[in-house]
Amino acid sequence: MIKSVTIGVDIGGTRTKYGLVDLALGTVLKSLILPTATASSFAFLQQIGTAVEQLKMFASEHHSEVSGIGFGIPGYINEQGIIETTY
Repeated sequence: MIKSVTIGVDIGGTRTKYGLVDLALGTVLKSLILPTATASSFAFLQQIGTAVEQLKMFASEHHSEVSGIGFGIPGYINEQGIIETTY
C-alpha cells in the first residue's frame, strides 16, 4: 500500500531545513539541513530542487507518494496575501 507524505521546507537566512512528513502519524520520516545557498537565486532554487528530489526518491523507495510541498518563508505579507518582502 502506498502512503501519502508531505515535504516541508523551512527557508532561513543561514540554513534551510527540509522534512519528509507522514501527516497521518505526525512523524518526520527523513530530514535534511543545508546551509542556504546565497551565491545566486539560481543556486538557491537549484538547491531546493535537488533536496526535494532527494526526499521524493526516499519516499518512493519506502512505498510513499508525495502529495504536497509546503514552504515556510520569513517576511512581510500584505493584506491581499502577497509576499512583499522576505528576510
